[in-house]
Amino acid sequence: MIDELAASGLQSDARRAEALVRGALARGHGPLRIRRDLAAAGLDLELAEDALPADEGSWAEELDALVLRRFGEAPPADGREWARRARFLAGRGFPEGLVRRRLGPPPHDRR
Repeated sequence: MIDELAASGLQSDARRAEALVRGALARGHGPLRIRRDLAAAGLDLELAEDALPADEGSWAEELDALVLRRFGEAPPADGREWARRARFLAGRGFPEGLVRRRLGPPPHDRR
């Protein structure tokens, strides 16, 4: 059945991958999580890579937009808040290096 749909152009794994990526980007997911979700959906790795934005600059922009939406413009007040933000962003699927560049070095905890 699916082979027949694919042959007639009604089903396309590439379109499905693109739709999943668009939805994931709208939810603020990063490249690591999107790749994992696409693999879980049974899509070919090559199709998944083709559907994802290729350059790190676009991921940095996505990360910036997510940080502003979620946390505002204020930097983390202390080490605990920095770690909370870093865990949230890592859970959304952003690579550690990109998160560290966006959040800056962890502030020292002043108690």
